[in-house]
Amino acid sequence: MRLLSKCSKLSLVRCVSSCERFFALTSFLPVLSSEELRQAIASLISDRPTRRHTGRFVDLCYRIALAYLRQKQRIGRLNPDLLGLPPEDLAMDGIADLFERDDAGRFPRLAAYFEPIGHEEVDDQTLFEATRRLVFSKVNDSLFRDYREADASLANLLRSLKRAIKERPDLVLERRSGVLWVRVKASEPRAHPVAPPEFLEAHLTPAIRQGMTTGDVLHVAVDVLAAQTHYVQRYPLTLLARVIRSATVRVNEAADTPSDEAASLVREDMARLIERSVAATQSAMWASYVGKGKVDEATYALYFRAIQDRLNDSDLTNYEALRAYLPELSREAYGQRHRAVFEYLSKSARDRLRHRLRKEG
Repeated sequence: MRLLSKCSKLSLVRCVSSCERFFALTSFLPVLSSEELRQAIASLISDRPTRRHTGRFVDLCYRIALAYLRQKQRIGRLNPDLLGLPPEDLAMDGIADLFERDDAGRFPRLAAYFEPIGHEEVDDQTLFEATRRLVFSKVNDSLFRDYREADASLANLLRSLKRAIKERPDLVLERRSGVLWVRVKASEPRAHPVAPPEFLEAHLTPAIRQGMTTGDVLHVAVDVLAAQTHYVQRYPLTLLARVIRSATVRVNEAADTPSDEAASLVREDMARLIERSVAATQSAMWASYVGKGKVDEATYALYFRAIQDRLNDSDLTNYEALRAYLPELSREAYGQRHRAVFEYLSKSARDRLRHRLRKEG
Protein backbone atom coordinates (compact mmCIF):
# COMPACT_ATOMS: atom_id res chain seq x y z
CA MET A 1 0.00 0.00 0.00
CA ARG A 2 2.93 2.37 0.53
CA LEU A 3 4.33 1.69 -2.92
CA LEU A 4 2.13 4.18 -4.73
CA SER A 5 3.10 7.04 -2.44
CA LYS A 6 6.72 6.47 -3.48
CA CYS A 7 5.92 6.60 -7.18
CA SER A 8 5.26 10.30 -7.73
CA LYS A 9 7.69 10.34 -10.66
CA LEU A 10 6.48 7.09 -12.14
CA SER A 11 3.48 6.78 -14.41
CA LEU A 12 0.30 5.34 -13.00
CA VAL A 13 0.64 2.38 -15.30
CA ARG A 14 3.85 1.33 -13.50
CA CYS A 15 2.23 1.86 -10.11
CA VAL A 16 -0.75 -0.25 -11.08
CA SER A 17 1.52 -2.93 -12.49
CA SER A 18 3.35 -3.12 -9.16
CA CYS A 19 0.11 -3.22 -7.18
CA GLU A 20 -2.06 -5.31 -9.50
CA ARG A 21 -3.17 -7.68 -6.76
CA PHE A 22 -4.57 -4.75 -4.82
CA PHE A 23 -6.37 -3.21 -7.79
CA ALA A 24 -7.31 -6.55 -9.45
CA LEU A 25 -7.33 -4.84 -12.83
CA THR A 26 -4.51 -6.49 -14.72
CA SER A 27 -5.97 -5.52 -18.11
CA PHE A 28 -6.08 -1.84 -17.20
CA LEU A 29 -3.22 0.19 -18.65
CA PRO A 30 -3.77 3.91 -18.03
CA VAL A 31 -1.72 6.36 -20.06
CA LEU A 32 -1.60 9.29 -17.63
CA SER A 33 1.23 9.88 -15.19
CA SER A 34 0.22 10.88 -11.68
CA GLU A 35 1.13 14.51 -12.40
CA GLU A 36 -0.84 14.47 -15.66
CA LEU A 37 -3.86 13.05 -13.82
CA ARG A 38 -3.65 15.85 -11.28
CA GLN A 39 -3.39 18.47 -14.05
CA ALA A 40 -6.30 16.95 -15.97
CA ILE A 41 -8.57 17.02 -12.91
CA ALA A 42 -7.59 20.62 -12.14
CA SER A 43 -8.48 21.58 -15.72
CA LEU A 44 -11.78 19.68 -15.78
CA ILE A 45 -13.13 21.25 -12.59
CA SER A 46 -12.07 24.74 -13.65
CA ASP A 47 -14.24 27.26 -15.50
CA ARG A 48 -12.38 26.58 -18.78
CA PRO A 49 -11.60 22.85 -19.17
CA THR A 50 -9.28 22.23 -22.10
CA ARG A 51 -10.03 19.80 -24.92
CA ARG A 52 -6.70 18.01 -24.39
CA HIS A 53 -7.24 17.38 -20.69
CA THR A 54 -10.86 16.40 -21.31
CA GLY A 55 -9.87 13.84 -23.93
CA ARG A 56 -7.10 12.36 -21.78
CA PHE A 57 -9.32 12.05 -18.71
CA VAL A 58 -12.22 10.57 -20.70
CA ASP A 59 -9.81 7.99 -22.09
CA LEU A 60 -8.55 7.14 -18.60
CA CYS A 61 -12.09 6.75 -17.21
CA TYR A 62 -13.11 4.68 -20.23
CA ARG A 63 -10.16 2.31 -19.70
CA ILE A 64 -10.99 1.90 -16.01
CA ALA A 65 -14.67 1.28 -16.80
CA LEU A 66 -13.92 -1.22 -19.58
CA ALA A 67 -11.44 -3.18 -17.44
CA TYR A 68 -14.00 -3.27 -14.62
CA LEU A 69 -16.76 -4.54 -16.91
CA ARG A 70 -14.52 -7.19 -18.47
CA GLN A 71 -13.60 -8.39 -15.00
CA LYS A 72 -17.30 -8.63 -14.14
CA GLN A 73 -17.87 -10.57 -17.36
CA ARG A 74 -15.05 -13.01 -16.57
CA ILE A 75 -16.49 -13.89 -13.17
CA GLY A 76 -20.05 -14.19 -14.51
CA ARG A 77 -21.49 -10.98 -13.03
CA LEU A 78 -22.18 -9.26 -16.33
CA ASN A 79 -24.40 -10.45 -19.17
CA PRO A 80 -23.94 -8.15 -22.19
CA ASP A 81 -26.37 -10.28 -24.22
CA LEU A 82 -29.20 -9.45 -21.82
CA LEU A 83 -28.41 -5.74 -22.01
CA GLY A 84 -27.99 -5.78 -25.78
CA LEU A 85 -24.67 -3.88 -25.74
CA PRO A 86 -21.02 -4.98 -25.77
CA PRO A 87 -18.76 -4.03 -22.83
CA GLU A 88 -17.19 -1.24 -24.89
CA ASP A 89 -20.54 0.54 -25.24
CA LEU A 90 -21.52 -0.19 -21.64
CA ALA A 91 -18.26 1.40 -20.50
CA MET A 92 -18.96 4.64 -22.36
CA ASP A 93 -22.59 4.65 -21.19
CA GLY A 94 -21.37 4.21 -17.63
CA ILE A 95 -19.13 7.28 -17.60
CA ALA A 96 -21.10 9.53 -19.98
CA ASP A 97 -23.00 11.35 -17.22
CA LEU A 98 -19.73 12.52 -15.68
CA PHE A 99 -19.02 14.61 -18.76
CA GLU A 100 -22.31 16.44 -19.08
CA ARG A 101 -21.60 20.19 -19.27
CA ASP A 102 -23.60 23.04 -17.82
CA ASP A 103 -24.54 26.16 -19.79
CA ALA A 104 -21.11 27.66 -19.08
CA GLY A 105 -19.29 24.61 -20.52
CA ARG A 106 -18.13 23.27 -17.15
CA PHE A 107 -18.34 19.74 -15.74
CA PRO A 108 -20.43 20.17 -12.57
CA ARG A 109 -20.43 16.50 -11.59
CA LEU A 110 -16.64 16.26 -11.68
CA ALA A 111 -16.30 19.50 -9.73
CA ALA A 112 -18.78 18.34 -7.09
CA TYR A 113 -16.79 15.13 -6.61
CA PHE A 114 -13.16 16.26 -6.75
CA GLU A 115 -13.28 19.67 -5.07
CA PRO A 116 -14.25 18.40 -1.59
CA ILE A 117 -11.44 15.80 -1.48
CA GLY A 118 -8.72 18.42 -2.00
CA HIS A 119 -7.35 17.08 -5.26
CA GLU A 120 -4.31 19.36 -5.10
CA GLU A 121 -3.16 18.18 -1.67
CA VAL A 122 -3.89 14.44 -1.59
CA ASP A 123 -1.18 11.94 -2.51
CA ASP A 124 -1.06 10.04 -5.79
CA GLN A 125 -2.58 6.87 -4.36
CA THR A 126 -5.56 8.69 -2.89
CA LEU A 127 -6.20 10.63 -6.09
CA PHE A 128 -6.10 7.53 -8.28
CA GLU A 129 -8.31 5.56 -5.89
CA ALA A 130 -10.80 8.43 -5.83
CA THR A 131 -10.93 8.42 -9.64
CA ARG A 132 -11.32 4.67 -9.66
CA ARG A 133 -14.14 4.74 -7.09
CA LEU A 134 -15.95 7.43 -9.05
CA VAL A 135 -15.84 5.39 -12.26
CA PHE A 136 -16.87 2.15 -10.53
CA SER A 137 -19.79 3.92 -8.86
CA LYS A 138 -21.03 5.43 -12.13
CA VAL A 139 -20.68 2.15 -14.01
CA ASN A 140 -22.61 0.27 -11.32
CA ASP A 141 -25.37 2.90 -11.34
CA SER A 142 -25.62 2.63 -15.12
CA LEU A 143 -25.74 -1.18 -15.01
CA PHE A 144 -28.47 -1.06 -12.38
CA ARG A 145 -30.60 1.17 -14.62
CA ASP A 146 -29.93 -0.99 -17.68
CA TYR A 147 -30.76 -4.23 -15.88
CA ARG A 148 -33.90 -2.70 -14.42
CA GLU A 149 -35.09 -1.78 -17.91
CA ALA A 150 -34.03 -5.08 -19.47
CA ASP A 151 -35.42 -7.23 -16.70
CA ALA A 152 -38.78 -5.65 -15.99
CA SER A 153 -40.48 -8.70 -17.53
CA LEU A 154 -38.26 -11.05 -15.52
CA ALA A 155 -39.21 -9.32 -12.25
CA ASN A 156 -42.90 -9.79 -13.09
CA LEU A 157 -42.33 -13.44 -13.91
CA LEU A 158 -40.46 -13.99 -10.63
CA ARG A 159 -43.37 -12.56 -8.66
CA SER A 160 -45.80 -14.81 -10.53
CA LEU A 161 -43.60 -17.85 -9.91
CA LYS A 162 -43.37 -17.14 -6.18
CA ARG A 163 -47.16 -16.93 -5.95
CA ALA A 164 -47.58 -20.15 -7.94
CA ILE A 165 -45.03 -21.99 -5.79
CA LYS A 166 -46.74 -20.91 -2.54
CA GLU A 167 -50.00 -22.39 -3.88
CA ARG A 168 -48.31 -25.77 -4.44
CA PRO A 169 -48.09 -27.96 -1.28
CA ASP A 170 -45.48 -30.17 -2.95
CA LEU A 171 -43.00 -27.30 -3.47
CA VAL A 172 -40.95 -25.16 -1.13
CA LEU A 173 -38.87 -22.01 -1.53
CA GLU A 174 -35.57 -22.08 0.31
CA ARG A 175 -32.51 -19.84 0.41
CA ARG A 176 -29.12 -21.47 -0.09
CA SER A 177 -25.99 -19.32 0.17
CA GLY A 178 -28.06 -16.21 -0.41
CA VAL A 179 -29.80 -17.60 -3.53
CA LEU A 180 -33.51 -18.45 -3.63
CA TRP A 181 -34.27 -22.01 -4.84
CA VAL A 182 -37.44 -23.94 -5.54
CA ARG A 183 -37.37 -27.58 -4.36
CA VAL A 184 -39.67 -30.58 -4.68
CA LYS A 185 -40.56 -31.39 -1.04
CA ALA A 186 -40.60 -35.15 -1.49
CA SER A 187 -37.23 -35.21 -3.26
CA GLU A 188 -34.42 -37.27 -1.79
CA PRO A 189 -30.99 -35.69 -1.24
CA ARG A 190 -28.77 -36.39 -4.24
CA ALA A 191 -25.09 -35.75 -4.81
CA HIS A 192 -25.90 -34.67 -8.34
CA PRO A 193 -25.36 -31.37 -10.20
CA VAL A 194 -28.03 -28.83 -11.04
CA ALA A 195 -29.71 -29.38 -14.40
CA PRO A 196 -28.17 -27.09 -17.04
CA PRO A 197 -30.56 -24.47 -18.46
CA GLU A 198 -30.29 -26.04 -21.92
CA PHE A 199 -31.60 -29.36 -20.56
CA LEU A 200 -34.59 -27.79 -18.84
CA GLU A 201 -35.43 -25.52 -21.77
CA ALA A 202 -35.22 -28.39 -24.27
CA HIS A 203 -37.79 -30.35 -22.24
CA LEU A 204 -39.99 -27.35 -21.48
CA THR A 205 -40.35 -25.92 -24.97
CA PRO A 206 -42.26 -28.86 -26.57
CA ALA A 207 -44.69 -28.96 -23.64
CA ILE A 208 -45.56 -25.25 -23.50
CA ARG A 209 -48.63 -23.99 -25.30
CA GLN A 210 -49.77 -20.44 -25.96
CA GLY A 211 -52.14 -19.18 -23.28
CA MET A 212 -50.64 -21.25 -20.46
CA THR A 213 -50.56 -19.58 -17.03
CA THR A 214 -47.38 -19.31 -14.97
CA GLY A 215 -48.76 -22.07 -12.75
CA ASP A 216 -49.23 -24.34 -15.77
CA VAL A 217 -45.66 -23.79 -16.96
CA LEU A 218 -44.34 -24.31 -13.42
CA HIS A 219 -46.18 -27.64 -13.30
CA VAL A 220 -44.42 -28.75 -16.48
CA ALA A 221 -41.02 -27.67 -15.13
CA VAL A 222 -41.56 -29.57 -11.87
CA ASP A 223 -42.57 -32.68 -13.80
CA VAL A 224 -39.36 -32.46 -15.81
CA LEU A 225 -37.21 -32.13 -12.67
CA ALA A 226 -39.07 -34.92 -10.88
CA ALA A 227 -38.91 -37.37 -13.79
CA GLN A 228 -35.15 -37.25 -14.43
CA THR A 229 -32.52 -38.96 -12.27
CA HIS A 230 -29.29 -37.27 -13.34
CA TYR A 231 -29.78 -33.93 -11.58
CA VAL A 232 -31.01 -32.63 -8.23
CA GLN A 233 -34.73 -31.91 -7.91
CA ARG A 234 -34.29 -28.25 -7.05
CA TYR A 235 -33.51 -25.17 -9.13
CA PRO A 236 -32.42 -21.54 -8.61
CA LEU A 237 -35.59 -19.46 -8.92
CA THR A 238 -34.12 -16.68 -11.08
CA LEU A 239 -32.53 -19.19 -13.44
CA LEU A 240 -35.84 -21.05 -13.67
CA ALA A 241 -37.57 -17.77 -14.58
CA ARG A 242 -35.02 -17.12 -17.33
CA VAL A 243 -35.47 -20.63 -18.73
CA ILE A 244 -39.27 -20.30 -18.70
CA ARG A 245 -39.09 -16.91 -20.40
CA SER A 246 -36.72 -18.20 -23.07
CA ALA A 247 -38.86 -21.27 -23.75
CA THR A 248 -42.03 -19.18 -23.89
CA VAL A 249 -40.46 -16.77 -26.37
CA ARG A 250 -39.44 -19.69 -28.59
CA VAL A 251 -42.98 -21.09 -28.54
CA ASN A 252 -44.55 -17.71 -29.31
CA GLU A 253 -42.08 -17.04 -32.13
CA ALA A 254 -42.82 -20.41 -33.70
CA ALA A 255 -46.59 -19.88 -33.46
CA ASP A 256 -46.60 -16.30 -34.65
CA THR A 257 -43.80 -15.87 -37.17
CA PRO A 258 -44.40 -12.56 -38.97
CA SER A 259 -44.65 -12.49 -42.72
CA ASP A 260 -41.91 -10.85 -44.79
CA GLU A 261 -44.24 -7.90 -45.35
CA ALA A 262 -44.92 -7.50 -41.63
CA ALA A 263 -41.24 -7.80 -40.80
CA SER A 264 -40.49 -5.14 -43.40
CA LEU A 265 -43.03 -2.82 -41.79
CA VAL A 266 -41.44 -3.38 -38.38
CA ARG A 267 -38.02 -2.48 -39.79
CA GLU A 268 -39.45 0.62 -41.46
CA ASP A 269 -41.09 1.74 -38.22
CA MET A 270 -37.84 1.28 -36.31
CA ALA A 271 -35.86 3.17 -38.97
CA ARG A 272 -38.38 6.00 -38.76
CA LEU A 273 -38.08 6.18 -34.97
CA ILE A 274 -34.29 6.13 -35.19
CA GLU A 275 -34.28 8.92 -37.77
CA ARG A 276 -36.55 11.08 -35.64
CA SER A 277 -34.58 10.41 -32.46
CA VAL A 278 -31.28 11.26 -34.13
CA ALA A 279 -32.69 14.44 -35.70
CA ALA A 280 -34.15 15.58 -32.37
CA THR A 281 -30.85 14.96 -30.57
CA GLN A 282 -28.90 16.76 -33.29
CA SER A 283 -31.15 19.78 -32.97
CA ALA A 284 -31.15 19.76 -29.15
CA MET A 285 -27.34 19.54 -28.85
CA TRP A 286 -26.41 21.98 -31.63
CA ALA A 287 -26.14 25.05 -29.41
CA SER A 288 -23.96 23.27 -26.84
CA TYR A 289 -21.45 21.97 -29.39
CA VAL A 290 -21.53 23.89 -32.67
CA GLY A 291 -22.90 27.08 -31.14
CA LYS A 292 -20.07 27.19 -28.59
CA GLY A 293 -17.37 26.22 -31.06
CA LYS A 294 -16.57 22.83 -29.53
CA VAL A 295 -17.24 21.01 -32.81
CA ASP A 296 -17.31 22.45 -36.32
CA GLU A 297 -20.60 22.19 -38.20
CA ALA A 298 -19.38 19.70 -40.84
CA THR A 299 -17.99 17.27 -38.25
CA TYR A 300 -21.14 17.63 -36.16
CA ALA A 301 -23.28 16.63 -39.15
CA LEU A 302 -21.01 13.62 -39.83
CA TYR A 303 -21.34 12.54 -36.21
CA PHE A 304 -25.09 12.22 -36.52
CA ARG A 305 -24.99 10.43 -39.85
CA ALA A 306 -22.67 7.89 -38.20
CA ILE A 307 -24.90 7.70 -35.11
CA GLN A 308 -27.92 6.91 -37.28
CA ASP A 309 -25.95 4.13 -39.01
CA ARG A 310 -24.86 2.80 -35.62
CA LEU A 311 -28.43 2.64 -34.31
CA ASN A 312 -29.62 0.91 -37.48
CA ASP A 313 -26.82 -1.68 -37.39
CA SER A 314 -25.95 -3.05 -33.94
CA ASP A 315 -22.98 -4.95 -35.40
CA LEU A 316 -21.17 -1.67 -36.08
CA THR A 317 -18.86 -0.31 -33.40
CA ASN A 318 -18.79 3.43 -32.72
CA TYR A 319 -15.36 3.67 -34.31
CA GLU A 320 -16.43 1.78 -37.44
CA ALA A 321 -19.54 3.92 -37.84
CA LEU A 322 -17.57 7.16 -37.75
CA ARG A 323 -14.70 5.84 -39.89
CA ALA A 324 -17.20 5.25 -42.71
CA TYR A 325 -17.40 9.04 -43.03
CA LEU A 326 -13.77 9.75 -42.05
CA PRO A 327 -11.85 7.02 -43.94
CA GLU A 328 -8.43 8.18 -42.71
CA LEU A 329 -9.47 8.07 -39.06
CA SER A 330 -7.16 5.93 -36.92
CA ARG A 331 -8.21 4.37 -33.61
CA GLU A 332 -5.75 6.60 -31.79
CA ALA A 333 -7.13 9.75 -33.42
CA TYR A 334 -10.66 8.57 -32.69
CA GLY A 335 -9.84 8.13 -29.00
CA GLN A 336 -8.08 11.46 -28.68
CA ARG A 337 -10.25 13.73 -30.83
CA HIS A 338 -13.71 12.25 -31.21
CA ARG A 339 -14.63 9.56 -28.67
CA ALA A 340 -15.77 11.77 -25.78
CA VAL A 341 -18.16 13.91 -27.82
CA PHE A 342 -19.24 11.31 -30.39
CA GLU A 343 -20.08 8.59 -27.87
CA TYR A 344 -21.87 11.01 -25.55
CA LEU A 345 -24.00 12.22 -28.47
CA SER A 346 -24.58 8.59 -29.47
CA LYS A 347 -25.74 7.73 -25.96
CA SER A 348 -28.06 10.75 -25.94
CA ALA A 349 -29.63 9.65 -29.23
CA ARG A 350 -30.00 6.07 -27.97
CA ASP A 351 -31.65 7.29 -24.74
CA ARG A 352 -34.05 9.42 -26.78
CA LEU A 353 -34.86 6.39 -28.96
CA ARG A 354 -35.56 4.25 -25.89
CA HIS A 355 -37.90 6.93 -24.57
CA ARG A 356 -39.80 7.00 -27.89
CA LEU A 357 -40.05 3.21 -27.94
CA ARG A 358 -41.46 3.12 -24.39
CA LYS A 359 -43.88 5.93 -25.24
CA GLU A 360 -45.14 4.26 -28.42
CA GLY A 361 -45.11 0.78 -26.89
